[in-house]
Amino acid sequence: MDGEPVGQLRLTPRDSGYEVDIYVAAHRRHSGVAAQALAQGVTELRAKCGAQSIIRARVKHDNIASQHLFEQANFKLAERRDDHFVYVLGETLS
Repeated sequence: MDGEPVGQLRLTPRDSGYEVDIYVAAHRRHSGVAAQALAQGVTELRAKCGAQSIIRARVKHDNIASQHLFEQANFKLAERRDDHFVYVLGETLS
């Protein structure tokens, strides 16, 4: 990546854990950057806040690439809402 910013990953504290938001510049999509950033972000958050930290992601129905990203990172589909899905890591789903 040659030191050039190619996106961002935010982990925002919420009432019962964190919400992850990830953006990758169009010219770097499908290159593995998002998976690397997500893995590093989860690792750093859990090192700081504990291995049981709950992380949620909201993904629009038409964003297939993001759905695959979170599924590959062991996030589980927790909810189907009108305009998005909710994926969760670190929480037992019923």
